[in-house]
Amino acid sequence: MNKFALLAAAAVAATAAMMAAPASAQDVTNGNVYANLGYTQLDTERGDLGALTGRLGYQFTQYLSAEGEYSTGVNDSHEGKLSNAWGLYGRVGVPVTPTFEVFGRAGYQETNIDGRNGFSDRDGQGLGYGAGVQWRPAATGFGIRGEYTRLTDVDANAWSLAGSMTF
Repeated sequence: MNKFALLAAAAVAATAAMMAAPASAQDVTNGNVYANLGYTQLDTERGDLGALTGRLGYQFTQYLSAEGEYSTGVNDSHEGKLSNAWGLYGRVGVPVTPTFEVFGRAGYQETNIDGRNGFSDRDGQGLGYGAGVQWRPAATGFGIRGEYTRLTDVDANAWSLAGSMTF
C-alpha cells in the first residue's frame, strides 16, 4: 500500500505540472532549464553522511517545476556510507521578490547506504518532501539554493546548499 500511495502522489504531481504547462507557457520565456550542484548533509540512523548532489529541472510555469536529482557519497560515518541516492520531484515555487523565492517539493526517492564495521546496508524507496529558498541576483542566471528534505525511505533528514544556474 505504501508504494501505491507514493506512485499516486508522483502521478498527481506530474499530471498537475504537465497540465499547467500549456496554459501558461507564455509566462516563462527564458531560463526554463535549471541545474544545481552542491553539498547535502544526511542525518540518518547510520550517522551523519555527506554527499555531492546534482539536480536538473524544468520550469513549466512561474510556479511549477519538475526536477531530478542524483547524490553520491563523499563523507561517511563509522556505521555507513552513502553509496548513491536519486529522486524525481515536483516543485512549487513562490517569488517573494524578483530575486528571492521560497519553494516546496515532493516526490519519489531511492537511497542506498552501505553498512560499515559490521552494520547492515540500509536501502530504501519512498517519499521525499521538503522546502527551501533560492536567491538569484538580478539579471544573472546564477544563484544560491538552500533546502531541507525529509527522506522517508531511510528515515533521514537532508540539508542541502547548492549553487544554481538557469539556461
